Amino acid sequence: MAPQTRKSHASTSSDVQAPPAHLNIHLPDDLDPSTLDALVGAPANWTTPTAETILSLYHFVLSQKQQFDGAFQEWEQRLEQKDADLEQALQDQETYRQESTEAIEQLKAEVTQLKSAGTEMESERSRLAGQLASLTSSSSMSIQEVEILRRQVEEREKEKKTLTDTLDAALNRETRLHST
Repeated sequence: MAPQTRKSHASTSSDVQAPPAHLNIHLPDDLDPSTLDALVGAPANWTTPTAETILSLYHFVLSQKQQFDGAFQEWEQRLEQKDADLEQALQDQETYRQESTEAIEQLKAEVTQLKSAGTEMESERSRLAGQLASLTSSSSMSIQEVEILRRQVEEREKEKKTLTDTLDAALNRETRLHST
């Protein structure tokens, strides 16, 4: 075999200034050149594209990247807003739960107090009814005293009814709060 000699890598000034006019590119079979034409906005020879064609494709890719970046930032902002909305909703729910628990506790205390007052009123009514019965049976009792005692019994009955209505209303509120 003959020895090979290396060519000198020294270039002449004409070699440096004369870049190739076109690149030779082999397109894959599944890539339709009309698709590339649509992307750059003009028909081109894609097997030997010109610098202008490559720059058009480059500008298209840059514009697509900018659009993608803008859409990505918009989605990030939407996601951050959704996170903030969710956090606010969770805080609102916790506040509502605490307020409901406090209201239920207050209603329970009210119900206990009303039950106690109802028991006291019932004993007072019984006591007055007993007094009325003993006074009525007594011959020395005047009609005026009987009327006074009857009015007192009627007043106690009205108070009892008012208290019972209030107790029922409080129980209804408690039931509604528990069902919510």
